[in-house]
Amino acid sequence: MKIAIRIIQVLVGLLFLFSGTVKAIDPVGSAIKFNDYFTAFGLPQSDMVALLLAVFLNLTEFIVGYSLFFNVKTRLGVLGALLFMVLFTPLTLYLAISNAVSDCGCFGDFIKMTNWETFNKNLVISILVVFLFIFRKKTSAYFNTLVQWAMVGAGVIAVMAFQWYNHTYEPIFDFRPYKEGVNINEAMRLPEGAQSDTYVTYYTMKNNTTGETKKVSSEEYMTQKIWEDTTFVITETSEPVLLKKGYTPPIHDFALLTLYNPATGNLHGTDITQEALQSEKPVIFIVSYDIQKADFLKLQKAADFMHLAQQSGAMVYFLTGSGAEVAADICAALPLNADITFCTTDPTQLKTLMRANPGAVLLYKGTIIKKWSEAALPSPADFQTYIQNLTK
Repeated sequence: MKIAIRIIQVLVGLLFLFSGTVKAIDPVGSAIKFNDYFTAFGLPQSDMVALLLAVFLNLTEFIVGYSLFFNVKTRLGVLGALLFMVLFTPLTLYLAISNAVSDCGCFGDFIKMTNWETFNKNLVISILVVFLFIFRKKTSAYFNTLVQWAMVGAGVIAVMAFQWYNHTYEPIFDFRPYKEGVNINEAMRLPEGAQSDTYVTYYTMKNNTTGETKKVSSEEYMTQKIWEDTTFVITETSEPVLLKKGYTPPIHDFALLTLYNPATGNLHGTDITQEALQSEKPVIFIVSYDIQKADFLKLQKAADFMHLAQQSGAMVYFLTGSGAEVAADICAALPLNADITFCTTDPTQLKTLMRANPGAVLLYKGTIIKKWSEAALPSPADFQTYIQNLTK
């Protein structure tokens, strides 16, 4: 029996360790998922509350797995695992039924699971955890109490330091579509032979002679040549409805529309996506999904880096989800005198591209070469080396 208990402890511990670790790699990503939950349940979004909850959840999940795997303070670990399953198994059942959130975020961006897959996974884990809880008194520790607490304390310090590093300097492992080495244009293309999403539109039609009404799909309308029957007229057209899910490129809906230029003060609204992605010059994206939420001192550092990038011959674009007035205000406050184009981009895409607010991305011919948070911006000499390596 003890061998069976230990095997299940290791399996459950590994699962909790893995889940806590992949989320600790990207605490901001976990916070974004918490905000998705807030929205789904009608609660106001809060980046700070979401981040604190994410850090705490990642820490707790890791320590539960750590406790079970290394057999330290195991009874507390089993109790923690049980509380996790009591809370999250009903929640994932609700999500599977309602689809209020498309992905629970259980394994961050590393593994995506449907809500039903997540619920079934939690159901199996719950059975194993209940087994451990029933037989929790049959376990014996390898170390004395003092050593066990010291090991737990070391685990807490390690995972908190790990989360701090990933929050400050961008995730150490990038599981997102916009990782270094990815060509954005290629990642947006539909592979040859792949099927795109299939949509159908429904028409409500009325017979002008008899008053009869009927609802037909756009496919029926064309294949049955209903359009030839002039006694029927379309009285209502539905929004396109997804009929069959096709292949979705890793990157989609990425677009750059010019917003503001501090040198000219002009508002353009021109799509310059391909201009930036196909440029023969190195390109720098300064990314701030929300300028108003960014620290002003960090924006000043980003502004200095923008000037450095321009002096090195790079094209510089400031990508933001904020409006033109906010862009104009920050230009005046910094100030930005260089000819730098502000572009409006979907904030969700920007959060996926860069977790830091602000941060910088170096591209060459559409390929992401390097990403830096504000805290890790390169020195002039290091940046010049990057540029020289790209252009030689």
